[in-house]
Amino acid sequence: MNLDDLRRELRNRAGEPGGTPMDDRLAGVRSKVVAARRRKAVASGVAAIASLAVIGVVSTQLVNLGRDDPNDSDLAHMPQSLNGDELVAARYNDGASQLSWTVKLEHLDVLTRATCLLPDGVVPPESNDPLVLAWRIGSKQYTVACGPEDDPGVGTNGPTTRADWQELGARPGEEIAVDAELLQGGEPVDVPYAQFGVGIYEKAGDRVHRDGVELTKVLDIGDDSYELVHWKIRPLTELPDDDRTLRLRTPETDGSIAVVYGWQAETPTAGFQLRQNGEPVASGYGGSIGDPMVIDGGTEHKLALEAGGTTADGVLVLAYYQQTD
Repeated sequence: MNLDDLRRELRNRAGEPGGTPMDDRLAGVRSKVVAARRRKAVASGVAAIASLAVIGVVSTQLVNLGRDDPNDSDLAHMPQSLNGDELVAARYNDGASQLSWTVKLEHLDVLTRATCLLPDGVVPPESNDPLVLAWRIGSKQYTVACGPEDDPGVGTNGPTTRADWQELGARPGEEIAVDAELLQGGEPVDVPYAQFGVGIYEKAGDRVHRDGVELTKVLDIGDDSYELVHWKIRPLTELPDDDRTLRLRTPETDGSIAVVYGWQAETPTAGFQLRQNGEPVASGYGGSIGDPMVIDGGTEHKLALEAGGTTADGVLVLAYYQQTD
């Protein structure tokens, strides 16, 4: 048996296939590689579609507002007349997260009002941190928390007196810059479709004044108007026996009652608490008079505003307004 016969015999006994041309073997390898690549491509496509689906869900949660024009600035609209005062200038962000403008003040008997809201379906980047609108005039910054569409955040803690405006560098007949932006955790954030605006109101309504405190005689809250009935103030001192609580009783009356309260101070250093019939209902820090709180007028109420700490800075303010027909 020659060498070729021996090899042929060994192949037959081992069940080895006969000789296969190299081209055929390479073709088989290529087909396996192509099949593997196709399987990988299909798997990648499925993963991509799944990813797109997830992204689509997130995007829907962020911007599916259910309205034709999510940039509708009417959501943050400033009323032309408010508390007897008249709107002289206003600017809105129109969907952006920053706002800059200049306004010419004919005189300094004006005040600012800012509002910020998130339309239904819009959420900030970090849902656990409050979204804040900060607006700056001159060297000072003021803030207000943004609210939902049905309860917008409203800030009136900007400059309110001639002295306030002069401190910011404002002069009658000259322009002054107003800048506003959205903040979260103290850092600027981009929140598409958030709505906010800043307005300047001329102080045309009647007011009462005492110890640097100024209150309008009329309050407009939603579609209702309220008239000032009674108010008290308490300048704070550092005397050890000083009573740092301001008390006010509201009688039974038809309609609702609006309670105005706060701690007007140049430098907030401590907190305060408002109690209604002995129960805490609101709290905050000294600095300015807050937004009114509406309560039921069908029964009497005992209100108490207590300042914490020992600082002598500022004046406690507590007042109530009665709803008009």
